[in-house]
Amino acid sequence: LLTPLMYQIPTDFTVEKVVITPEVVARNAPPRLVYNQERKPVKIKISSPRKRGRKDTAS
Repeated sequence: LLTPLMYQIPTDFTVEKVVITPEVVARNAPPRLVYNQERKPVKIKISSPRKRGRKDTAS
């Protein structure tokens, strides 16, 4: 049902909102997409995990 949207929406930065109505769920109607042409793409910063020092264990 929503699988195609899962791949479509992240690649289109102009999509502002997806409206899922009862008709979408019950009758397989297409969801309503709300677009904002003035919306700018957002660059996501992903930080690398911090390395922790090794602790001595008594095992």
